Amino acid sequence: MFAFTKQEQKLLLLIVIAFITGLAIKYYRQRGAEECTDVSWETEREKILSEFREAATPVHKKTPSSEHAMPGSVSKDAITGRININTASFEELQILPRIGPATAKKIIEYRKAKGPFKNTADIIKVKSIGPKTFKKIEKYITID
Repeated sequence: MFAFTKQEQKLLLLIVIAFITGLAIKYYRQRGAEECTDVSWETEREKILSEFREAATPVHKKTPSSEHAMPGSVSKDAITGRININTASFEELQILPRIGPATAKKIIEYRKAKGPFKNTADIIKVKSIGPKTFKKIEKYITID
C-alpha cells in the first residue's frame, strides 16, 4: 500500500473492517425497526376491547356496593366509554394502560380502605400509581 508499514496497513484494514461492520449493523437495525411497528396503548387497548366485545355477555350495571362481577366479565360501559374507578371491577381496571393485576388489586383495596375517589387525580394516592401512570390513564377514567 502507499508507503505504510505492515503494522499501519493492518491497523488501517482493521479500521475499515470495523467501519463496514458498523454500517452493516446500522442498516440491519434500521431495516428491522421499519418492519416492527410500534404498538401504542391506544392500539393495544382497542385490541383488548375487541376481544372483550367478542367474548362478552350482557352484564348488569354495576352498583357501588358490587366490587366484582363474575370473573372474566366486563361491563359494556368499560368497553365503550370511560372506566369509573369507584365502581370498576378487577378486570375492568386492567383494561387501563399500565394497570396490571397487582395495581388493579391495590386500587380496589384502596377503595375499600379509604372510600371512593373524590376526583380522578386521587388515584395517584394508590401505591404504584404516579404522575406518569396517571397521565397515561387520565383520559380513560372517570368518577361519575
